[in-house]
Amino acid sequence: MKNLGSFESAANYLAIDPTKLPDVSMLPEQSQKAIVSFYKISIISQASWKQEEKTIDWYDWDQYKYYPWFDMSPDQNAGSVGSSVGFS
Repeated sequence: MKNLGSFESAANYLAIDPTKLPDVSMLPEQSQKAIVSFYKISIISQASWKQEEKTIDWYDWDQYKYYPWFDMSPDQNAGSVGSSVGFS
């Protein structure tokens, strides 16, 4: 991501006003920050793909994609990291 060092620069690259965030006031307070953060990450992702002049092709297994991966399997050492199911 050249020159996209922040949400503001990514939003400007897409011609989006970075000060106009989604209105999440109707959501519970503990969820508001997560929704706005997801919005920001989505804008950064769109800008980086656009800058590379590529689109995400979910059917192309040769195209690198990054997504969260959670290992919820029990682990022998789970107690040592403070998680009972291996998720931390």
